[in-house]
Amino acid sequence: MERTRMPVDERTRSAQQLRAYLDGLGVPVAGFVREAQVYRHLSAQGLTLFDVRPPQVVREAQWQPLLDWVDAR
Repeated sequence: MERTRMPVDERTRSAQQLRAYLDGLGVPVAGFVREAQVYRHLSAQGLTLFDVRPPQVVREAQWQPLLDWVDAR
């Protein structure tokens, strides 16, 4: 199955519309992850945010709500 990646700024109207649409389908939304160059750089090296020291990715703290959601499941 091909994964689809669609960057969405959660503060925008489009994010609100996307959330409403997915809610209507019964698809849970765990959160939004912003578009960032760090993801491209890490993936080019075969790494994830969790493979590098925290100070290098401190701005990517928006992952915590997603991790909490996964842990709760």
